[in-house]
Amino acid sequence: MNEAQLKQLVAVVRKLAIFRGLVPEELQRLLHICRLERYEAGQQVYRKGGPSDEMLILIQGSLSVLSPVGTELAEIGPGMTIGEMGLFAEQPRSADIVAKQPGMGFEIRKPELDALLKVNREMLIKVQQNVIRMLAERLQETNVKLDRYGDTIERLRNRIEKLVGESEKPGEDG
Repeated sequence: MNEAQLKQLVAVVRKLAIFRGLVPEELQRLLHICRLERYEAGQQVYRKGGPSDEMLILIQGSLSVLSPVGTELAEIGPGMTIGEMGLFAEQPRSADIVAKQPGMGFEIRKPELDALLKVNREMLIKVQQNVIRMLAERLQETNVKLDRYGDTIERLRNRIEKLVGESEKPGEDG
């Protein structure tokens, strides 16, 4: 990778929430542990339930996040990451990921990332703070959704009770 490509990649990685606040030198150290991976359209990138021992920064192409029945839940585009939460939480993959079109990305494996962060305490603190912030944001988003679902369930319950009550009224048979 030449100097111009490295600077361009640093600019992309700097924008990622998980690496927010890292200075260019720290980002360059991070990029030195990345491996370039290429994907063909239709290729399985990650399998639900598989180990989360790496994360991916997508540089080109697009990936589909699929439900167990194959429904697309989300699309991952260039400049987005996948697998970062599982990497730090040490949880299995939560969905299947398939390449929608040919593409490439930089993969960061857990052992190399752990080794890098172990000797760079400032980086470790920044990344951990970012992970905590991201988890808190996701928890807040989930709580908002749960509140909406609760409100919807309550409205449906009231409608059902009203319909059942109306059907139990005695008819006017005269």
